[in-house]
Amino acid sequence: MFNFVANAAAVASLISVGSEAKNGGIKEGRKGAITSVAVYDIQNATGDTLLNMKSSKHNAMKQAVRDTDLLSGLYKVKGAISGFGKGVYDNIRRNLATTIFAVGTLAVKNKTAKTIGVTGMLMSIVWDFLDNGTNLFTKTDTIEK
Repeated sequence: MFNFVANAAAVASLISVGSEAKNGGIKEGRKGAITSVAVYDIQNATGDTLLNMKSSKHNAMKQAVRDTDLLSGLYKVKGAISGFGKGVYDNIRRNLATTIFAVGTLAVKNKTAKTIGVTGMLMSIVWDFLDNGTNLFTKTDTIEK
């Protein structure tokens, strides 16, 4: 019975970490896509202002190129992919202790090792709650300074 409960807790913990990593990846991917396109647009706008002539014909050419620009989409995809990877990496790194204890709990069959794994998972989850959920360790004197 203990093995089943320990394995279920480890699987639930890994699902939680994976879900958080996916959500963080999606959030960072969206931000990365927007940032990449913004940087690309700023670079183009800077080039346009430096090379801008007082000609309606040249301004129309630049507008046509800007409207049909395929590189903007490629920058958006590149930013989304790199942002997604960054978000997943950051979330897994933040939950590394929980992940290691969960994988260890699933990998071993010894009851003592499973107990250590479950205890480690529990301690890392409680620490995460105390650190991030309660703000007990957050500086509160930043406003007074």
